[in-house]
Amino acid sequence: MHNLAKNNVKNLLRFKDRGSNSEAFIRLDKNERTIPFAKQNFKEIISRISSEDLVRYPDQSGLYEKIADSLSISPKNLLLTPGSDAGIKYIFETFVNKNDYVGFLSPTYAMFEVYSKLFEARVKKFTFNNSLEIDLEDLFYSLENIEFKIIFIANPNQPTGTSLSDKIIDKIIKICERKNILLVIDQAYHDFSNLRPREREACSN
Repeated sequence: MHNLAKNNVKNLLRFKDRGSNSEAFIRLDKNERTIPFAKQNFKEIISRISSEDLVRYPDQSGLYEKIADSLSISPKNLLLTPGSDAGIKYIFETFVNKNDYVGFLSPTYAMFEVYSKLFEARVKKFTFNNSLEIDLEDLFYSLENIEFKIIFIANPNQPTGTSLSDKIIDKIIKICERKNILLVIDQAYHDFSNLRPREREACSN
C-alpha cells in the first residue's frame, strides 16, 4: 500500500508518539490542561449531558453567537474547526494549488510545513538569528518580490516564544492587501501576550 501513496506523502516524516501515563506525568508537549476541573464543575458538566447529546450532531448556532459576541464580530465571520491543525488544512484545501508560494517563520508550528508538502507548494522560510530576531529586510524584500499565495505568521510564535510587533504586523498587512496575498495570523497563544487582537480588523476587510 505504501507504494500506492503519492510521492509527496511518502516523503513526509512522522514522529512517533511514545505515549505516557497521563495520570503520572504532566505532558507539557501536549498543551494539556494541568489543573483538574473542580469536582462541582465537573459534576455540573456531566449532569447536562444526555444520551441524545452523544449521538446527535449538535446545533452550533448558539456557540457561534456567543463567540461572535465576545469578539464583537458577526457570526458570518467565524468558522469553528476541530483544532488549529484542521483549520490550517481547510485553508490549504481552499486556496493552495501545486507550486503556489507559501511563506512562514522558521521554526514555527510544524503543520504549516507539513501541509505545504502535502499540497506541493513552494516554500519560503523566514528564519531567526541567534538572538531570536527575524531578518526583516529579507521578510519585506520577499513579500515585495515573490508572488505568494499565503503568508502564515504565528504571533506569538512557537516554539520560540517570540512575537512580531504590532507595527511590523501592520506593515505586513498593508503589503499583503496591496499584493492580494492571503495573510493568516495564528493567534493560538495571543491570550498569553500583550499584542493587539486582530479579529475585527480581518472581518472589516
